[in-house]
Amino acid sequence: MDDELGDIRYIINSKYRQYVVQDLSEGISYPTKIKDNHDARLPNISRALTELRERNIVEVVADEHPGKLYALTDYGETLVERIYEEELF
Repeated sequence: MDDELGDIRYIINSKYRQYVVQDLSEGISYPTKIKDNHDARLPNISRALTELRERNIVEVVADEHPGKLYALTDYGETLVERIYEEELF
């Protein structure tokens, strides 16, 4: 439970991590699509994806051309549910 709260804080403390989690809560996606949806820079989205992968919030589901395809992990989906329940997005 405490880890969840820490990870929720971690997500909401970065607009780029929020962008990633919001988009992936709607389904799998490529970093470029997330970037385009939020008019963000790709390096910022890529960094957010790496950080969230390190915390087991997102995962790579395909690593083929034209790039890696990402999804929320089960843990990431649990966090998103809590974030929306608490209306933190």
